[in-house]
Amino acid sequence: MHHFDYSFLKDEVPGRLVNLSNILYDIRANDSIRLRNNLKTYEKLQSVAIIDSVRSSNAIEGIQTSEKNLNELMKNNSKPSSHGEYEILGYRRAMEEIFSFPSLELSAKYIRHLHSLILGPVSED
Repeated sequence: MHHFDYSFLKDEVPGRLVNLSNILYDIRANDSIRLRNNLKTYEKLQSVAIIDSVRSSNAIEGIQTSEKNLNELMKNNSKPSSHGEYEILGYRRAMEEIFSFPSLELSAKYIRHLHSLILGPVSED
């Protein structure tokens, strides 16, 4: 394991904060190892997280559908039958994009992009 020399920060940053940053670094390093060793489990957890997030967030907006319909929409096995189901698909697209990047830089432009994924194109043709 790499040890960093933070002695130059002695008077600038409290030692406890430096300790916490080292712990976070170790957790992140171990996380990549766990990801490589358990890729299928991580993919399944990600899929469950996306479905739960889509269900919950849309329910907050008053958009609901049956569990069967939600699962079919999430797998792209059915066509949306209402405006709300188009929004469910849009939210799924946004979540898949978020999960596809190892890190994201949030900006007003990117938030607008995610919003456009969620709401557009919303059509019922």
